[in-house]
This record gives sequence, structure tokens and C-alpha cells, in this order.
Amino acid sequence: MTKRRSAKTAKRKTALAVTTENTDLTPPSFVDEGDVRGTEHLTKDDMQMPRLTLAQKMSNQLDPQHPTYMEDLRVGELFNDVTGNIYGSEPLRFAVVRSDPPRGIEFSPMEEGGGIKDMNVPLDDPRMNFGPNGEVPLATRFYDYVVVLLDHGEEVIALSLARTGVKAAKGLNTLIKVRKGPSFAGAYTAVPSTESNSKGTYGVWKFKNDGWVSKEQYEQFAALFENLKDRSINIERDNAPRDNAGGNTGTGPDM
Repeated sequence: MTKRRSAKTAKRKTALAVTTENTDLTPPSFVDEGDVRGTEHLTKDDMQMPRLTLAQKMSNQLDPQHPTYMEDLRVGELFNDVTGNIYGSEPLRFAVVRSDPPRGIEFSPMEEGGGIKDMNVPLDDPRMNFGPNGEVPLATRFYDYVVVLLDHGEEVIALSLARTGVKAAKGLNTLIKVRKGPSFAGAYTAVPSTESNSKGTYGVWKFKNDGWVSKEQYEQFAALFENLKDRSINIERDNAPRDNAGGNTGTGPDM
């Protein structure tokens, strides 16, 4: 597991709402290798896959009153929404193990308690469209990926893009498709940045090609692909008030 980017980040609160001084999850020497007592019943279906998230002004992790508050996180920085690791605003190199078809998801209004209302809205459903008077669509288009962070201990993490992220997702899909090989053979870089409009500053995604993975990584990721290709991945979905850019937390304005 990757360490935080600087010494002061030891004081950050993680997305699990606890204070930690060390995000290294390697067991200490006194724990026997292979001893998993108390966790035998837990499977991948019982766990939430960590998500690579881009901090926005209205992200819960930037709200001092929210239990997931992360003191040193800033708008436009990348972070892990489960472990609380902050990757910052530097380019982040990764490989795409799995790329899912786009899907529509409808959320209940926040005044009705929020939460997912329909997890599988057809992309040609009227709920995906703007209303006759410019009303925001009831459902949101998502592009989901499972990626491996190549410079952070080959950490497996979900990447879910929506709203302004749709444009970046289509760009990433293009980079993946034009390569002559499987998705997990190529290396890419996420370059987080910020843009501003009349509503404030918000984070934006940008992706670029970054060579190829090694032969050893290729074989490892091929096996991971086979393991994940038919599995249902549990990715947490933001359903927070719209941020300063007009979109939901972490994604920017509607597209």
C-alpha cells in the first residue's frame, strides 16, 4: 500500500473516519503469514471496491463537519475514497484491467433521502435526456473501469466517470481502442487539473498514453482480467448536492 505524499499527511482523516499515521497495510512481523482468522466469511462480494476520486468543492471529504473529512485534501486532487490515500495533483500512471459499457443510473432526489433509485436505466430512456425546459436528466451516464495504479504498489481501484468526466472517459476509451492489444497491455496517465467558471473552481480529468506495461505485469493483469470479467463490481456512487460547477460531487457539471 502506498504511503501518503508527505509527513504532514499523517494527520489526515481517512474515508473510514479514523485518524491514522500509517497507511501501510502489510502485516507486522509478529503476524503469521496466511493467518486470516475472523475474515474467512468475507468475499469480494461483501466488500466495496476503493474508488479513484477527484476532489470537488462539495466533496464530503472537504467538509470539516463530515465524518470522512480529510484535512489536507484540496480541490482537483486525486484520492482513494476508502483508504483515504491522497495521490495529489501529480500525474498518476495506471493500466486498465476492465472497461465496462456505459450505464445509466437514476438517483432519488436528496429531499427524498437520496440513494440509487434505478441501477440500470437504458441509455435511450427519456430519463437520460434533458427536459423540454432544460431540466436536468433524472438519470446519469457512468463509465466504469477497474484500473491498477502502476506506481502505487499496483493497487487495484475503481474509476467511475460521469458528467464532465464523460468527455474524459470518451478520450480514455479512444486511447484504449486505438492500441493493438488488450486494454491491460497499455499504460496511461491521469493528469488531474482544475478549471473555473462563474460558479467557482472544479477538478477535471485528463488522460494520455504512457507506454506499455512490463511482460510480468501483462501476465498478472491478464489473470486479473479473467478473474473480474464476469463479476459484478460494487462501486460507491456519489449522490450529494450539486457542486460549484453544477454537477454532483466529484464529477463537475452535467454533460
